[in-house]
Order: sequence, then C-alpha cells, then structure tokens
Amino acid sequence: MKSLLFLIALASLGFGNLAHAQCNTAFNEICIFFSQECSECVNCLEIGPGIATFYVVLNNPTQHSGVTGYEFCLTNADGSTFPPSPGVSIQSVILPPDAINFGSPPCFAVGFGSPVPWSPCITLAAINLEILVTQPLCFGVKPADFPSIIGHMSYLDGSNEPVIMFPNNGIDAPDYNMACFNSPECSPIVGVEARSWGMLKSLYR
Repeated sequence: MKSLLFLIALASLGFGNLAHAQCNTAFNEICIFFSQECSECVNCLEIGPGIATFYVVLNNPTQHSGVTGYEFCLTNADGSTFPPSPGVSIQSVILPPDAINFGSPPCFAVGFGSPVPWSPCITLAAINLEILVTQPLCFGVKPADFPSIIGHMSYLDGSNEPVIMFPNNGIDAPDYNMACFNSPECSPIVGVEARSWGMLKSLYR
C-alpha cells in the first residue's frame, strides 16, 4: 500500500521551485541546502507531494587537515523533533564513503575511517524526505544531546580535534530556521528545478 501511495505521489510531482539565500562568508558554518553546491545557497523549496533531497554541508572549514567526523541533530524551527509527523518522513540518509553514524537520525554522531579531504564545501549528509503534505516546514540544526563541545555542534579535524560548527543563521539565532519548503518565509523565487522520473528513481539506487 505504501508503494502505491509513493507511486501516486511521484506521478503527481511537478516542478519544484527553488529560492536562493544570501551566502554567509563566515568559516566553519553548517548549512542546509537543497543543492549540493554551497555557492548556490538554495535554502527554500516549493514542492508538491513527492521526494525532496536536502544536503547538510560544512561551508568554509578552517582546518585543512580534512574532516574525520561530526555531530549535530536536525530539528524543526521551533526546536521540536524533526521531522514532524504525519506527512513528512526521512526515507534515506546518504553519508560520505567510509562513514558510520553512531547516532540515530535525526541525530548524527558520524566518524570516518579516513579523513574527508578539505574542500570549501563538504557534504556531511544527503537526506531524502518523503513529503505527502503541502503545509510549510522550516527546520535547522542544533547540538547533539551529549556534545563534544558543550552547547555547540562540531566536526573533528584530521587530528581528531573538535572544531565548533556555527549555523548559517547566526550564532545567536533565536530559532533553528535554516531551510524551508512551501513556506511564505522563503525569499522570492529566482530559480526552477525540474525533477524527472529518472532523477527520482536515482535517489534509491
């Protein structure tokens, strides 16, 4: 039955509208985008029932020795458990090669067998959501329940030393509103993404 609902949802999926935000140029930022490219800053999505993929990325890391792990939790904008239910669910999580999550989504305590090489934009996780509703949802990240650095999210550099990751909505942001779909809070639409049947199937290969 769920497979049938999923196919119906896919069949009804049209074009998703993407909105772009101003990129911060700060260092060691953890960001949520609907595009894997940090420079595109796509943090808003308009979509009907179907599948949406978002990327948790580390932007402008200061440690050139690479990344050997990280920790954070996803959360709704009001601080409640992500994702809300019913109607939105995590279908799959894709981590970098050689990665193990010692947590359980929506929380991540990930370690790598060897460091992920330095890049100005490092994808920490790609997360596929099944969306069966049209209501808006905004979400972000927060520290793990038992963080390595009290009160902060962090990544481990090539020497396994923790480095604070700051959310790209600001260190002192009053909420966790970093990314949204179907929300009036999104900035004006300036881009369009076509989602083909082949693209959707590739999410499950």
